[in-house]
Amino acid sequence: MMITDIQREAIVRQFALGLQKQDLELITDIIDPELRFLYRIGYNGHGITTDIRFIGHLYKTFHSMKKKGIGINMKFCYVIKSNVRYLAIMLLPPLDMSIVFPAFNQLSDLEKEYYSKQERIMMFTFRNDLICKIVCLNMQDFKSRIDGYILPYND
Repeated sequence: MMITDIQREAIVRQFALGLQKQDLELITDIIDPELRFLYRIGYNGHGITTDIRFIGHLYKTFHSMKKKGIGINMKFCYVIKSNVRYLAIMLLPPLDMSIVFPAFNQLSDLEKEYYSKQERIMMFTFRNDLICKIVCLNMQDFKSRIDGYILPYND
């Protein structure tokens, strides 16, 4: 089944709302069981495979953030690749990086401070009408790894 641009954008918006409200119910129904979540920290790429691991990571992170009274700052943007426009989420500093990096608490305080000040962009790939892949990069990695560019989102 082909998914339309409007459906893709609605799913990205629902995912963003789930992050903003720290509500897993908004996220669990829109991710594929074989989800791949890929992120980069420094020179290293890491990932989570399967929806169960990703949901577990979000559950733990949301619980910790709620206890600390921390929210998630974000805005929408467009990623243009091969002349096609995709809605993406830009995570804004100050950022609790544990939302995109499960081992964040294992970093030194200096590394935590450095990475928490970077914007991150979340890009989505779909299979049928579910998110099957999320790639999360800082702006430097985006520019060096993605053949595309970012445009501001205007409501």
